[in-house]
Amino acid sequence: MLKYFKIFLITLICCFSVHAQKSFDPLTAKTVNWGLNAGFNALNFTHYNAYQGETKLNNTSYTGKVGFSGGMFLRINLSNFFMQPEVGYSLTRERFSFAKINDLGNSLQQTVVNADYHSLRLPVLAGYNIVKNSHYLFNCYLGPDFQYCYRSSFNLGGTPFKDKSPQFSINGTIGLSLSISHLFFDFRYGINRPNTDFNFGKVPDSPELLKDILVKKNENILSFSCGMIF
Repeated sequence: MLKYFKIFLITLICCFSVHAQKSFDPLTAKTVNWGLNAGFNALNFTHYNAYQGETKLNNTSYTGKVGFSGGMFLRINLSNFFMQPEVGYSLTRERFSFAKINDLGNSLQQTVVNADYHSLRLPVLAGYNIVKNSHYLFNCYLGPDFQYCYRSSFNLGGTPFKDKSPQFSINGTIGLSLSISHLFFDFRYGINRPNTDFNFGKVPDSPELLKDILVKKNENILSFSCGMIF
């Protein structure tokens, strides 16, 4: 996946080289713009709990890892306001651990699981241009982000397994972006992703150790991307 991300980033750089010499007015010259972007998940603020059956496990930890995203967007300009539907791919990565309990209620050895979530995303954003002139703009935006997680990949002690059961979720997104001619930088915060709980008992290939484990999460993700707008 990292190889494809590098290819996408090189494509952005090539597009910038081709168009860098052209005069460009990001908003006032066009009613509709389109663009490409690529980036990464910088921070992951997640409230996480693990359950063994109906028993909440206390000895748990969670670590968000760097993930990647890329896609394209369409910007429809309405004076200082704009609408921006997007379509893209994202890879969210994390590591969580817990200690199961035995029949006597004693904690067992810590279990560590690494997880990657592959998703298709469809944000629909509404924004306002705070600063707007011929070659620079600074704006804020918000809107829903529709996500379809089509595959979840896990690794337990070197043993990989996957779940291909789709999950749908909708989270709120707020953000800021800065455009300098064709080049733009985007910072956004995905708020309260629901429907991200995971029941390993429903995954056919999950190890027997995880069959009675349910993970409940409330995810908030800060991401950064850069790209080109035409």
